[in-house]
Amino acid sequence: MKKHLLFIAFLLLNFVVYAQPQKRVDETVNNIRYVTEVPHGALETAEPGTDGSAFQYNTGCGDNLFWKIVGFRLLAVPELINLIDDMELTQAKLPSGKGRYRTGDAALMALKEIIHNIPIEEFSGLKTADFAAPYYFYEKGLKDKKKRTALKEALLKWYADNRKNIIFKVGQSYGNCECAGKHPVGGDYNLKTK
Repeated sequence: MKKHLLFIAFLLLNFVVYAQPQKRVDETVNNIRYVTEVPHGALETAEPGTDGSAFQYNTGCGDNLFWKIVGFRLLAVPELINLIDDMELTQAKLPSGKGRYRTGDAALMALKEIIHNIPIEEFSGLKTADFAAPYYFYEKGLKDKKKRTALKEALLKWYADNRKNIIFKVGQSYGNCECAGKHPVGGDYNLKTK
C-alpha cells in the first residue's frame, strides 16, 4: 500500500511539474488582449546594422508582449487558434488611427508570425490582396464572428493533421510586415512540402 501511495505521489508531482510551463504559456498567450502594437509596417528610417540591431519595438513592428507570445513558438499555437473568434478590442490601434485590433486579429497575426504558410486566407475564403490595406483583412473581412469561428475550427483541424510536418527555419523574414533588423524570434515555421 505504501509503495502505491509513493507511486501515486510521484505521478502527481511529475504532472504538476510538467503542466506548469504550458499553463504559463497559455496565461501569457491569453494576455495578447493587452498588446499595444502588432506588426503592420516597416522601419523606414532604420537600416539594420551589421549585427542586425536596428529592430525596435513599437515602430510598426509589434510590441514586446506580441513577440514574447510569438517566442513560445508552437507551444502557443493551440491557444492562439482558440482566441481567433475573440472580438474584444486590444489597445493596439489600427494604422489608420481609427479603431483598434480585436484580440482575434492579434492572435491571427501571431499565428502568421509563428507559421508563415498557415492557411488563414484559404480557410477564411478571403484574400488579403483584395483589401486596400492588409489590416482591413481582419477589420472588415473577418468582422463576422461566425466566419471567425469557422476559421478557428478549420485551423484547429489543420494544425492537428499537420503538426508533425511543421519545421522551424532560422531566418529574418516576417509574416505581417517588412521590418528591418534581426528577427526577435530568429525564424519561423513552415509546413514541409511533399
